Parts: sequence; C-alpha cells; structure tokens
Amino acid sequence: MNPSPQKNRFDTTSLNKNNINPKKSPPYVNDPLKEGKNIPSCDPRKTVRSNPGSVDFSKQTQNVPPISAPPKESRTDIAEEASLWLNVESSPLDNCYQMLESLRNLKLHNGKVGEPYSCDCNLFPNRHNLNKIVKLDILKEPFREYGISVSYEDGYLKFRGDPHKPFSGSLKISVEAGVLDAETTARFSGLQGGRKIEIYDKYDKIEVCGRFEGRFEAKDLFQIQFYIMPDPWTLWKELPPPQDAPYQKEDTASACMTFAGEAKSVWAASRRGRSHAQDAKFRDDHFAIKISEQSENAWNIFAVADGAGSARYSREGSKIACETVTRELSELLNSPEYSVQIDKEVGCITEQTAEQTAEQTPGEFGEMKIVSETMTRAFYTALYDAWTAIHKEAQKVNDRKIQDFHTTLLCAAVKKYPEFWAIASYWIGDGGLAVYQPNNNNGVLVLGKPDGGDYAGQTKFFTVTEEIKADPFRQRFCFYRLSDFRALFLMTDGITDPFFPAESKLPDVTCWNKFWNETLPKEFPGFFESTTLEEKESALLQGLNFKVAGNHDDRTLMILANPQDLKADKAGEVQ
Repeated sequence: MNPSPQKNRFDTTSLNKNNINPKKSPPYVNDPLKEGKNIPSCDPRKTVRSNPGSVDFSKQTQNVPPISAPPKESRTDIAEEASLWLNVESSPLDNCYQMLESLRNLKLHNGKVGEPYSCDCNLFPNRHNLNKIVKLDILKEPFREYGISVSYEDGYLKFRGDPHKPFSGSLKISVEAGVLDAETTARFSGLQGGRKIEIYDKYDKIEVCGRFEGRFEAKDLFQIQFYIMPDPWTLWKELPPPQDAPYQKEDTASACMTFAGEAKSVWAASRRGRSHAQDAKFRDDHFAIKISEQSENAWNIFAVADGAGSARYSREGSKIACETVTRELSELLNSPEYSVQIDKEVGCITEQTAEQTAEQTPGEFGEMKIVSETMTRAFYTALYDAWTAIHKEAQKVNDRKIQDFHTTLLCAAVKKYPEFWAIASYWIGDGGLAVYQPNNNNGVLVLGKPDGGDYAGQTKFFTVTEEIKADPFRQRFCFYRLSDFRALFLMTDGITDPFFPAESKLPDVTCWNKFWNETLPKEFPGFFESTTLEEKESALLQGLNFKVAGNHDDRTLMILANPQDLKADKAGEVQ
C-alpha cells in the first residue's frame, strides 16, 4: 500500500488554534492563495515562534533567499539533516503517520465460521526506521469476541483465529504509537513545551502529544470493515412435516440383519434430505429387507426406492413398492414350486444343466449370466403386484392420481449356494445397484443402468404403465452367479450424485475403490471400526448426514457384506 504524498507539517492550513475545520482557512491567518501570492516557504530552522502552538507568518518575508551551497566536505551531513524534513520516507514521525494512514485504509479479507482465519497487513509501506516506533498498543477486545486475535510484529498487523460466529459491519481498533528520535525532538521543541497540542492534517483528527524526552504519541480510533461469513450448513432449517397430512413417515430409518447360517449381514439406513427438511416435507425414500427364516439356503430380498420429489404422495409410492416386492418375491422364490426349478436352472442339481452352465464364458468380473424363465416369471409377478398395489392406492380417493405416487425402484434377490452366490435384480430410475469385488479382474459389476433424462433430476418411474410391460421389464432384469463378492450396494441418487456424479462413473472400479477406501471411512466414521452390528447400523445412519455442496436430497444406502470384510484396503490399492 503506497501512502499518498505527505504535505508540509507547517503549512498554514495545518495549524488550528481554535479547533476550526481544517478544510477552511483560520480567520487569523492571511490566505496567500486568495491574495494571489505565492505560498511562503517555511524553513523550520529559521522560523521564529512567538507563541508555542502557532506561527506568525506576518513577520516572514515573502521571498526567502535560497540557502547557499554548503562546503563540499559537509554536503553529506547537510543532506542527511535535510532528509528529516524533505524526505518523508526517512522521518520516523512520518513513518508513524504512514502507519496511521495504513490503518485508516486497512482492508481485511472475509472470514468464515468454522475455517481458520489468517490475514497479515503491512502498516509501513516504507520499511525504514521501524526501530524508532517504540510503542504500538492495539485494542484487541472487539476481535476477540469473534475468535480472532490481533498482534503486531515487525511492521505487520496480524489477525489469526477460528471464527465461531458470523459478523458483518465495522470493528473498532484503538491504536497508540510512540516515536523516539533525538533529532526529530529538537526540530519540534518549539511546539512541545510539555503541553498537548492538536494538529489537523489529512486525517479527521490526530492528536500528537509532545514531551521533553522526545517521545511523540499518536492516538486515533479506526473503524475496520470486517465480515465473517456464516457456516452455510447451519442455515438449513429442520422443520417437521405437517402432522395432519396423510401417509405420515419418520425422518430417518435404519435396520441390520444377518443371514441364517451365513457370514454376511445387511445394513440399511435412510435419512430425510436437507432440502425436504427446509420445506417441512416428508422423506420420500424407502427401503425394505426380507430375510427368509425357513432355511439357511433361502432367497433373501432387498429393495430401495426414491419417491419423486414433485409427486404429492411419492413417499407412499416408494413404501408400497419396496414392501410389496420384497414380500411377494420372498414368498415366490422360497416356495417349493419355484425354488426347486430355479436351482435346476442355476445349474446346481442336474448334470445336464451344470454342463450347459460350464460352457458359458465368465465375464470380466468373473460372473456368469443365468437364463432362468422361472426366476424371470417370479420377479415379474412380484413387480406387477407392487405396481397394482400402488395403482389401487391412488384410486381410493377421487382427487389422487397415479402421478402423485411416482417412484423409482431397485431390488435384488440373493442366495448362497455351496460353491457360488446367485443374484437376481431389477432396476428402474436413478440411483445405483452394484456388486463390488476388488479381487476380480474388473472389480465391479453394475446390475443395470441408471435412467437419466435430458435435464438434471429427470428419470423414469416404476409406476408408469409402459414400464410394467414385458419387454421393458426384461431389459431391466439381470440374473448372475458369482464365486464371491466384497459387498452388494443398493442406493438412491442421494448417494450416487455426490460420489458418482456421472453415469459413466458407476462402472468405473477406480471410483468404487475410492468410495470404499476413502468415502466410507471418512463420511461414515465407525462403520468399519465398530464391533457390533447395531453400532455399524448407527454409524451408517449418522454418516448419511454428510456435507457435500449442492447435494441435499433424501439419502438411502444399503450394504450387504461380511463384517470381517468391512475395512479399507491399504493405501487405497485393490487387493
């Protein structure tokens, strides 16, 4: 910061005996500008002061003869002496004035609640004579109230701290600065006299106190503009939904279960998004889990759904879809009629089916796709029952339409065979449904494809009549068998949007490695480390409150895995 040029301290407009506005000429001083005369030069070494605190310019001649050139040998001494008055960069007192000017023009950059603050302000554009500034006391309390400390070091005013509350306005800084210089004291001895004087300058008012010891103290009060931005996450409101609205729903839900006779367990959690909480709306997401208790070698069903934000009762549509499809699929797949036939088609019972399966070539993931008409029929039947249940609910009241219940749906049926796992799935809408296994070649198997539209937030819904027809259904249905897997994920777009921001990222094993090794440990602390299933469930639910800018939708995440496998790989490497 370069200070504006300093004007002569002894200019006729610089002295005011009666506290008159410095912008107006004092009545007792002739104004040479109005008289059309040149401003008289003022040599402080020759000026006679009849009254301490004022100068009688009437006794001065209009034209002061120039000072004769000094002898050559003393030219250096005179130049150094003159520099105290002619070169403001060399005068300690003027350096102090520059410091006050810097304070007057001080600019602090904005702070933010919850983030460390650091700002260094150079008070001395001219770095000379800093050792002559013998005292600099700063009133720090106004900044301490907001978590900021103020210190002075080597010509810099330093602001440090951790702001803990927002602020917008100006804070006061009261400064006292002292200058000690014997030569400067001698030059101003006629103005001191051990008494306080007032000098009007370009500042509103600066008080300069002189004492015989040569100490000059400048006092001033500065208003410093300062702004601490609030933490944007604290601005979100948590408003409860209306209690008289139909289809009441909790803001959060979670569950954990273990397969009968199996090492794998499932954890699920769902949380209302900030955007819904801000507007006092319900959570539109839903999930359902159906673990068969009939047998250890049974089919277990999982589903998640995301109700359309623009649909009035989509929270009920997602609930009906999840709970109906899991219930119906569990009954069908574990019935003797279906289970025996599916086992044959999977290739577990008859030698002929096993030979047909062995002829298939495993994919990059190591998976083998299964063609099973029995499994296809079971899935279609369960999905049709869920679709019908939603339509019947929409017809109960005249003013309701099927569009009011629009929802997505992702569901999977999982069974452990002696030598492999079988997984069947159906996926419509956005979100994600995938198997993660870093030990295999590709590392991830995406069980379907997300439905995106031409605009952000667009997708397709399970409740649309065209989507329940046979051809669209078969395109969305998958059936695989795998030797093993690290985890099976079902999630709504409240999870995929912040961590898999593009559809092309879902099949990318690099993104999944990052999600497993970095995102889960960071955003869901305790999920890997907790020892009990219930603690992991709680950690999963708490982690859904993660903060990613621009992502405030409902969030639902379901993870099927062996608790022993819940750990991050070293250095994020694929094992």
